[in-house]
Order: sequence, then structure tokens, then C-alpha cells
Amino acid sequence: MTRERRRLRVADWPDADRAMWVELFRTGDILDGAGPLAHLRPATRGIHETAYAFWLGFLRDAGVDLAAEAPVERMTDVRLLAYLTALDGLSLASRAQRVHRLYLTLRAAAPRRDWARLRTAALRLQRLESRAGARRLPAAEVSAATLVQLGAALVREAQDDPGLDPVARAVRARDGAAILLLAYCPLRIGNFARLESGRSLLESGDGYVIVIEPEAAKAGRSITMSVAAPAAAALRLWLGDHRPVLAKAERSGAFVWLARTGAPYAPYKFSERIAAITRLRLGAPISAHRFRACAATTIAEIAPDQARIIQPLLTHSTAKVADKAYNRAAMRTAVERYGEALDAVRAGSKTKRSG
Repeated sequence: MTRERRRLRVADWPDADRAMWVELFRTGDILDGAGPLAHLRPATRGIHETAYAFWLGFLRDAGVDLAAEAPVERMTDVRLLAYLTALDGLSLASRAQRVHRLYLTLRAAAPRRDWARLRTAALRLQRLESRAGARRLPAAEVSAATLVQLGAALVREAQDDPGLDPVARAVRARDGAAILLLAYCPLRIGNFARLESGRSLLESGDGYVIVIEPEAAKAGRSITMSVAAPAAAALRLWLGDHRPVLAKAERSGAFVWLARTGAPYAPYKFSERIAAITRLRLGAPISAHRFRACAATTIAEIAPDQARIIQPLLTHSTAKVADKAYNRAAMRTAVERYGEALDAVRAGSKTKRSG
């Protein structure tokens, strides 16, 4: 059984769970009050929903009669241990995220209950993931220019490798376009994986513009990014020539990124795919999120006088990440300048090789 099948669809949740969910996110006024998680943005709500759906799926597969127990009564030490064991096949980051979001949800639903064991499990997984991240090759050691070169190489292979069948060629073109676009426009994976043609990815002249509405953005502000020419060319090739090979009318919709099955990529699965490609080609797994660190570090190295563009480039509400990346020192302009800097590095490396 695949991980995706273990998730219990919202439509199949018991009535008590659906009622709890409505109450958690209920909006209200100063008299009625709001639910404890009503402040969360849609993207974050989706992460909570996914984590809780996997928990319900685990309980269902374990033979628990969900209708016979209240949502907050189902968590026991025995079931928690079994659930943690069931998550062993996932990455540490996925396990930490899954358990942490489950803890936040249940604590919000029943704040007076003792969730100490679940909280301890969540914190330990977060610490383990943090230590593992420290042992991995730092994103700072992989420049964004290297990622651009990798994406471009994959696109060339999709065009030129005679040994690829149509599906393999489409996958190679997709991977190359995705890596190129992420290198130039380091979006959060939730927004990146859910890009839709004609809605959040718009044609603009010979290129493209990414437009994310405020309600879909983590910082609550709209995002507008011009796509640099190399990424735009790769996108046009993928969307025009190769995406139709994978697309299935009943599953694909207008989503830009499709799996081999024709279904839209789930954000965590797409990030895992990108990490797998970079591990294979570069010797270091660079997840979609780490592309953002690569971007910040690259700016620090090649254009330290442009420190101010990090904050809008990464769509952060504060300069905390920029300060951390530099230790010194709208949005559309930031992306355009970053693209120009990357192109300059690439042009310089080509000149050195030819010389």
C-alpha cells in the first residue's frame, strides 16, 4: 500500500472529526470568538489536514473503529509508538513534520489534555532532523549557478538523448524545467508544486510571470515573479512538447507539474523527486526548500551589494534570513536582478572554459 493510500480522505472522515475540524478553523467576531487555528493561512491549514489525514489512515489500517472513539481519545502510548514505527520509511523531515502538525492539531482541539508524550516525540524528531541536516552537505556549498547548469543539462538530454523513450524524455524535460525554474524563482514548494497554467503561471510576451495570490502565500502577501529567459525556454518546451505525454484529462487539470501517472505532484513528493535528482547528479540532496538557501548564499558570494534583494526574493516578511546569510550588509525587481547575476556567472564560466 502506498503512502498516498494510507491517507484517509476528508470525505471519509468520521462526523466527529469533521466537526472538530470545522470548530478548529471557525472564523468569528469579538463576541463569538474564532477557532484556535483560524489564524492559519490556507497553505498551512493544508499541511495540518494532510498530517491528520495520515494519522486517521494509520488508525483505520490498524483496525481502530474510528466512529467508536472521540478524536482526542484515540491517542494512546501504544498507538503513538506504533505510528512512529509506521513512519520509519519516511525521511526525517517528513516524520518530524507529520508528528509536529498532529501534535499542534490535537493540542488545539483539547488544550487541557496531557499531550506530553506526543510533544516529546515531535521535539525529538525535530532535533534528529536538525542534526541530520547539519551533517548533510550545506546548501551553501552548492551554488544556484550549479543548479542552473544541472537544469539546463537535463533539458538538453531530453532533446538530444536518442536512448530515451517518450515518457522518459518527458520526465527528463520536466525535471530540468523544474530545477531551472526553482533556481531562478526559489518559491516555497507548496506554491511551486501547485502552479497552474493560466492561473498562477501566466504567459507574458515571450516569457512567463508567476502570480501567487495572498491567501495562498505563507506571508499573506501576493507574489509576482518574472521568469528568467533560460527557465522560460525550458518551461515552454516542457509545457508544449512533453507535458502532453504525461497528461491525462481526468487527472491533470491545468497543473504545471505532473507525475508519470498524470496526476499533479504533491508538494512533498515533488521535493523528494528534486532531492533525488540532485543527489544523483551533484552528490548532494538539495530539496526544494534548500534551493532558497542556495539562492541567498549565491547572492552573498557574487553580489554582496545586493543584499537587500534576498528578503523580497524569498518572499520573507522580515530580513532575518538575509541577515543570517550575509552577517552584514519590489519583488519582481529582486527576481530580475537575481536572474541577471546568475546569467553573468554562467557566462563567465563559459568564457573560462573556452579560454
